Amino acid sequence: MAYIWHSVTDIFTPTLPQEEMALYIGFIFSNLIADPIRLIGWHTLFMGVTVAMVIGGCKFEVIFLNIYSLGMGAIMVYGAYLPKEVSVATTTLTIIIADTIVAILAGLIIFPIVFSNQLVPTQGAGLGC
Repeated sequence: MAYIWHSVTDIFTPTLPQEEMALYIGFIFSNLIADPIRLIGWHTLFMGVTVAMVIGGCKFEVIFLNIYSLGMGAIMVYGAYLPKEVSVATTTLTIIIADTIVAILAGLIIFPIVFSNQLVPTQGAGLGC
């Protein structure tokens, strides 16, 4: 979220040559991770936004779309730090496959636990809005 703030306040405006801009952004990042109070503040803000979205449920569809855009931005930032010989598309596909496998394994683990303890699978919070 600190990077979002810096982007909104135009601190990343490319007025410097590329090499100097990279050093400047590295300096900003180093200062951020060296200050635990600022890290806790940004984390608290992030958790507050997350809690508000969870409490609000589907009322925040617009916020969800913005978070999706934020996710796409995170992927672009991740891709900027990849070596040139690494394919962003291949890495993204690998992440998608790994995420899907983990989700399927979680389902395969959870449902036997639910049924062996005579719990109702539909019990608890619903998924619908």
